[in-house]
Parts: sequence; structure tokens; C-alpha cells
Amino acid sequence: MIYAWSVLAATTAVGAEIVLSRATSYMSIMWLVVPAALAVNYSVWQLLRLGPSFISSLIVFSIATATIRVIYSVGMRQEVGIGTWVAIIMVLGAGVLRHLWP
Repeated sequence: MIYAWSVLAATTAVGAEIVLSRATSYMSIMWLVVPAALAVNYSVWQLLRLGPSFISSLIVFSIATATIRVIYSVGMRQEVGIGTWVAIIMVLGAGVLRHLWP
């Protein structure tokens, strides 16, 4: 279930980020941004509440957010920045290290 909450939170966060980047002013889209922010906060709360640990939940949310950003960039034929790939590698490395650490 944490995967569903993380995908919901990531999709809402990236969607709000895209809308904010294209808006002429923040006030003109506040009717959309405020409910999106509440949805992201609720989804992250559910993710943290249901997840096995804080670190696991954070890793799942980070991977979901990076994946949604890559899907959007590829879909819009934009270049995926090197920072996104580095972030994905680092988060996956943190997940592996979490399981290997005694």
C-alpha cells in the first residue's frame, strides 16, 4: 500500500510543480495548488504511517518522484538532467545500503 501512496504523492507533487512552472502568477492558480499541497501532505503522512520505517518510506517516495519526473521529461521530449540520474542512483544506493548495514 505504501507504493500506491508514494505514487499518488509523487504524481500530485510533480503535477503541481509543472502547473506552477507554467503559471503567470501564483495567485491565479492558488485554487489548484492548495488542494494539491494538502493531497501531497496527506499522502506522505499515510506513507510514513504505513511504511516499515521512516527511511524506507523516504526512499520509496524519492524513487517515485524521480520516476514521475523522468516519465514527464521523456513524454514531453525534454532532456533528463544529469542531476536526476544522480539522484536516482543515490536513492537506490541508499536503499541497498540500508539492507546491507548491520
